[in-house]
Amino acid sequence: MEAMSHSSYVASHRSRSRIPDFLLLRPRDLDEARGMLAREPGAMAMAGGIDVVNRMKDGLAPPALVLLGGVADIDAIRLSPQRDAIEVGAGARHDAVANSDVLLAWLPDLARCWERIANIRIRMQGTVAGNLLALMSGYEGAVLLSALGASMLYSTRDSRGDMIAVRKFGEAADSFFERGGLAEKLRVPLPVAGTTRRLLYDRSLRPVLSVALCIDCAGGAVVSACAVIGGCHRWPFTCDLPVAGVALSELHARADDTARGAVRQMPAPTVPWFGVANYRETVASVLLSRLIREIAA
Repeated sequence: MEAMSHSSYVASHRSRSRIPDFLLLRPRDLDEARGMLAREPGAMAMAGGIDVVNRMKDGLAPPALVLLGGVADIDAIRLSPQRDAIEVGAGARHDAVANSDVLLAWLPDLARCWERIANIRIRMQGTVAGNLLALMSGYEGAVLLSALGASMLYSTRDSRGDMIAVRKFGEAADSFFERGGLAEKLRVPLPVAGTTRRLLYDRSLRPVLSVALCIDCAGGAVVSACAVIGGCHRWPFTCDLPVAGVALSELHARADDTARGAVRQMPAPTVPWFGVANYRETVASVLLSRLIREIAA
């Protein structure tokens, strides 16, 4: 473990505000990281650092940062011991997710969707957990992972090894940070034996709007389907589609009605929008219908 003052090794610079001094802590494993967050009130964990540093330029002033780069396996991507899920380390970079041999073998649609996230600089530096914990409405990790039913393993200063569904994290985020939360890994479930999983994603209008659709099929019929709409709220809206048992050939004809029904359940957008009223809701139905038709084709 190493601790040092920010001013001892990083040149002071200005953006919209000056980054104040802070204590930098370097844990060697997750146990040390948990202990540091518990002992240092207000400390924050950092892996890629893109959003944390940008917010510090804007005035965020954590007294200490727990740098996770040296934690063993924090970026590992592997099949779970039970072989029923892919485990993605919280510190896995976006580029590593997009090019993971494990994901390409078991969840290829996720890898292909993930390679479209952001630009090359962010893909090489940004991490999976950082994308989620930034709580930015236009970010894409929560949209894709919610569609797949992923969950996050995390610890806080008063608990360890908790699991939370990604689709529910937005509701619990404030408590997570107040309790010194540390994201450890993501668990992305695999489809059950005998089913085929498709994940499609339309990001053509992000950050204003993005839409993901995950459908599990078996024997030419839908087993389960989940749609996720991002960009309209602090956290993406998730809706399980009522199409279980519907034949794929029939699903194509029901695409418009299914999409409109899902979007009608979405709460009124809370992210500011300066365009035409109800534009996002209208376009979300169109984009979701297209994704349904593409899978059903």
